[in-house]
Amino acid sequence: MLRVLFLDDHCAVRAPIAAAKLRRRGRGRFEVLEAGLKAKAARTAAVHPEAIRLLRLERSPVEELVVRDLSEVVQKWHAVDFVFVLTAPPEGFTPGVACALCCHWRIDLADLSGSLETARASLFRVASDIERRVELFSSLPIESLEREVLYDRISSIGEQPVGNGERR
Repeated sequence: MLRVLFLDDHCAVRAPIAAAKLRRRGRGRFEVLEAGLKAKAARTAAVHPEAIRLLRLERSPVEELVVRDLSEVVQKWHAVDFVFVLTAPPEGFTPGVACALCCHWRIDLADLSGSLETARASLFRVASDIERRVELFSSLPIESLEREVLYDRISSIGEQPVGNGERR
């Protein structure tokens, strides 16, 4: 089973959505964890309730979603196959675990500060961008691709046009 780690800032929206979607799409091919680069201080925090609501509507698994700091993942897993950073990482960032491939799939934050309707629309756009990337990743013939080809394909997924047609 391939180990995949999704990282964002606080592990409240993007990483949990990506993890839930890969668990659903991966059909047992992947062991998935989500973590936040700044989640250590947010130990009492939870995955955003609107993210949970959206995932339940599409029947994605939410039971395993946990707000965890990257240091917790390092303690649990000493090596991973893939790390996807969904935020702008700090300069000189390394995941802290032995990693076969680390890719930057920047996905903008959902704007959850406005009205409920606006927040849900923003969250839906973010989740759709993540869904598209997870779908492309999970459909790759990972085991049969050479490392360089795999890295190029996974990196190009992160450069796919997002909601407004802009490339990342």
